[in-house]
Amino acid sequence: MRITPEGRVGIGTTGPEDALDVAGAVRASGGFRFADGTTLQAGGGRLRLTGPEGEELPGASATGFGTTNKIAKWLDDTGTLGDSTFLEDASGNVFNFTGTRAVSGGAQPFFEVQRQSAGDILQRFWNTGAGGAKLRYVAGTGATSQIQLTDGAEWLSSIAGNNQIGLQFRVRATGSTNSEAALDTSARLTLARNGNVGVGVTNPASRLEVVGDVRLNGAGNGLVFPDGTKQTTAATGGGGGGGVPVGTVVAYAGPLNTIPAGWLVCDGAAVSRTQFAALFAAVGTSWGAGDSATTFNLPDLAGRFLRGVDRDTASTPTATPRDPDRDARAASNAGGNTGNSVGSLQADEFASHVHNAPDGLSFVLTKGSTPLPKTNVDTHSFIDSWPRSQSTASSGGGETRPKNAYVVWIIKAN
Repeated sequence: MRITPEGRVGIGTTGPEDALDVAGAVRASGGFRFADGTTLQAGGGRLRLTGPEGEELPGASATGFGTTNKIAKWLDDTGTLGDSTFLEDASGNVFNFTGTRAVSGGAQPFFEVQRQSAGDILQRFWNTGAGGAKLRYVAGTGATSQIQLTDGAEWLSSIAGNNQIGLQFRVRATGSTNSEAALDTSARLTLARNGNVGVGVTNPASRLEVVGDVRLNGAGNGLVFPDGTKQTTAATGGGGGGGVPVGTVVAYAGPLNTIPAGWLVCDGAAVSRTQFAALFAAVGTSWGAGDSATTFNLPDLAGRFLRGVDRDTASTPTATPRDPDRDARAASNAGGNTGNSVGSLQADEFASHVHNAPDGLSFVLTKGSTPLPKTNVDTHSFIDSWPRSQSTASSGGGETRPKNAYVVWIIKAN
């Protein structure tokens, strides 16, 4: 030990620089008391600062003070500690805003950052090395990982994935229940694990499955098929096979219970003008007005042949009509077209004609069931008074028709 003329005491050192300079450990069972009356003591694995009356001072730190559950930070370059904006609660959740976060039992801790700014906020995760950069969300086996996008008031959209659905883009519809559960059931686009893509369907069975209409925009754009052909319009096919316009009537060779989707049987039924709006726009009330308000009639072609509308002599006066009775055609159903128009109906009829009896006919006359001898016929003159107009016995079937085979007439509805 050395005591210098300045009154400094050195223990283990010959050149003490302070009032007491100890080279080695110092045991202080009562702590260190400072000029302001506070005492620094060690206990329970930490340093405790007590006041002049022995009371423990809260928020003690090496230098400065802190708040319970606040994560500390250096406040300056001189070693002063204080509060940061981040808190860690009892569940291990870390966040930078006031208030309590409710976490269900067994839930994993989370990290959440909030900031108020009048401008955009860019959040970056950088790796400036050669290893690339990854943002990874790890869920339990079979559970769903999500990135949710909200505006603080509504559950708007999310990107979600798990080992069952693959990847989904979810967007909650306006007016639907504003909840996370509603968002979870609002899948708009699904990329399945087998590579199939579904729009409006969560389990696409084809490479692309769409629920709803598909619109192709842009001049020259269309559908390209494996053989290289391209369809640019449904009306003409664009050189790659044609589509079928709504209102087209075709003969279907299958039974009634196998009518293709998008087609209806031409049975004269009254159908909805709104449900089949495209068909109503195409045919209108040509085949009948239905209830004249909400329905219209389909063509009634059961057991009937079809005939083309006759030439338009109004616009082409030199055209010769092929249907002399076209103006007398009746409506198929009430409110339907008449005359020389699509949908009008014409009953069966023979054209006016005569049957000529040729000369030199031979007759066998009888009296009762006994034929009269020719000599007897020759000696009588009743032949001259015999009526020259007589009806023949009927023969044939119930109608006049060509050879035919049955089909089901169907009409393209949508």
